[in-house]
Amino acid sequence: MNWRPTFMREERPDPEAIEAEAEHAKRTAELLRKLRDTRVLAGLSLSDVERDTRINRVYLEAIEDGRFQDIPAPVYARGFVRSYARYLGLDPEESVAAMPSLPPPLGLEPMPGLRRTITPLLPAINVPVAGAVAAAVIFALLAYILLPNLGGGPGLDLPADESTPTAAATDGANDNGDAPTSNPDTGEDPAPATDATVPPFEEGTAPDFSGVPRAEAQAVLANLDVTPLFVDAPSEAPAGIVFDQSPSPGTDLEPGDVVTIFVSTGP
Repeated sequence: MNWRPTFMREERPDPEAIEAEAEHAKRTAELLRKLRDTRVLAGLSLSDVERDTRINRVYLEAIEDGRFQDIPAPVYARGFVRSYARYLGLDPEESVAAMPSLPPPLGLEPMPGLRRTITPLLPAINVPVAGAVAAAVIFALLAYILLPNLGGGPGLDLPADESTPTAAATDGANDNGDAPTSNPDTGEDPAPATDATVPPFEEGTAPDFSGVPRAEAQAVLANLDVTPLFVDAPSEAPAGIVFDQSPSPGTDLEPGDVVTIFVSTGP
């Protein structure tokens, strides 16, 4: 029996796949040229586009240079290209289709100033620590109840004028039981209510998120076919309240559009 060595057959690249990849690369290059040329012919600077679209200039430069990997995640890259193309009057879906294939992100961590933050509904619970805290609370309650009787005599009684204030005195109500209209020490109005809700809006348009809490904006956006992006920034609005948005209320929305919500961190 004659033994002959066998070698693995070298796989040859698929000519059709190579041709398709080259064709798509041409479409991508055409997209980048069209975006930049359209912006320049319109007399718009990147600062103008940033102001109108609320897309960070760093990301606009990355799009025009074809550096899509510099954008936090593919979903944001597609959303920004779609919004940028529509702003320039180009076909948004055709522009997205011309983008190169993007690898999945190693970690979804947007750049500073464009950090998408979603407050968890419940904090993480460490079971051992929670058990120890509960035991300490129970022990303190038992000691509070039983300690005055351990010595065989009654506990200390506070004088009538040093007794604990009643609930009516601590909840800030006035003599009629109504909530005060201003702070008695400073004369300032009480903190604004944070239970505002998004007013009714037409389907396919951007709702008005101004003045609502972050959680309310999150709940509404979760039911829309868009890409939400939350930005925390200082403003005169109370902390946790939406003070600006992009696109503006009433603007037409397409599936996948990026909706940027600016949430106040306080003055």
